[in-house]
Amino acid sequence: HSLSNRHASLVISRLASERFPCEAMGPWHPPFGAVEPHIARTFFVIFVAVIIDWMSLSLTLPIMPFYITGVLRGPTWSVGGAYTASAVAQFAGVPICGWASDKIGRQRTMLLSLGGTTVGYMLCAAASDYRLLLLARGVLGFFSSNSLSVANAYIAGIAPASERARLMAQLRGCGTATSVFCPAFASALSRLGDRAPYLAGVGTSGIAFIIVLALLPSPHDLARGAPSGCAGTTTDGTNRTGHTAGVSSWTKIFVVATANLLLSAALAGKMAVNPVFLQAVLGYSKDENSLLWTVDAMLGIIIQLGIFHFLQKRIGLLLVGALAGLLLGGSNIALSLIHSPSGDSPQAPALLAHLAAVQILQGFGLGMSMVLPSPLLASYAAPDAIGKVMALAQMTSTVGRAIGPVGLGVLFERSARLPLYVVTGCSFLGSASFVAIQIHEQRYAKMAGRKQL
Repeated sequence: HSLSNRHASLVISRLASERFPCEAMGPWHPPFGAVEPHIARTFFVIFVAVIIDWMSLSLTLPIMPFYITGVLRGPTWSVGGAYTASAVAQFAGVPICGWASDKIGRQRTMLLSLGGTTVGYMLCAAASDYRLLLLARGVLGFFSSNSLSVANAYIAGIAPASERARLMAQLRGCGTATSVFCPAFASALSRLGDRAPYLAGVGTSGIAFIIVLALLPSPHDLARGAPSGCAGTTTDGTNRTGHTAGVSSWTKIFVVATANLLLSAALAGKMAVNPVFLQAVLGYSKDENSLLWTVDAMLGIIIQLGIFHFLQKRIGLLLVGALAGLLLGGSNIALSLIHSPSGDSPQAPALLAHLAAVQILQGFGLGMSMVLPSPLLASYAAPDAIGKVMALAQMTSTVGRAIGPVGLGVLFERSARLPLYVVTGCSFLGSASFVAIQIHEQRYAKMAGRKQL
């Protein structure tokens, strides 16, 4: 009888390991963590859809200034208006998307976002004058920025907490990678016709829409089919994996959102001011600055696809945020120490080494700060508020990108180094915000431990 029971237990264990790998001795790890195969397939669909959708942006954004001034005969100053129209519409669309994501579902909201993006690129391709392009850019801004925030909300709802930050970072990294190869492809497409890159954008966003419509299940269906424990979370004093609570921690969400606003303003201002600073101090042209941008993009991808997960597992999301702020601030201080060469060429080895150090600090800080807000804010949100909180992350990033370049551009007129000092202050304030939450959580964890004793 005992042997029979032991044999039955072995059979049940084998069946359980085949049906629920996340509870078995040998979980299905690559590439989406210890999850069931059908959930891993869902993650794969999300990644493919978002990456294909991001290709549309990377195909069209680099050629937009030439499209406006060449095809539509717009003045040079009108290029900025097209960017502004998109940013304003994005600011209006993100909170609506967050509300819809929680109310009507992630899948339907993502379909709405991708469908609206496809229509927006159709309008861009068909625009006959600058005013119609502004309308098209408004449609794009309202819808196109939402696919990533909805995808992050989707991941936050069904991913194990230990894998959530890694998946969000890798999703952002894969999207960023499109900005490396798509601009060259867009340049080749433009030889076929000035509107060809926008028509390609229609195709890529349309394909993403079809993929989501045909292959992406509702997260509620996945949650109902998941065994207990597969998507559980843990809590500790360093916020390595986040926590799940029935009520959102709105105070911490507000502090993290504020830190994200500061870092986003610093990043956007830095991207706008750095080329002008290097031109004024070293005489660098667009070629040198394009090379520096490419280096930043490559370092950001390396961070997002691998190093970010390693760091957040070792020191926690909060300390990763603090480190990102310190690296950005340090890069600004190092950049402000560069002076016009006297006698030496701007390509002197010491100067190049100095610039390399600046780019390494900046690229690492940029890569961390861009991906950090979504997983960190998700860890403080209740399940029924994740969509709105992901939208908040997108909104604060949008506001930061809007106010950073304008404010720092005004300061640059007074002094070439003054914007760098302001960006340094914003970066350090953001870093201090993350450290403050970290200290609070450690104290709370100690108090909870004493009460249990």
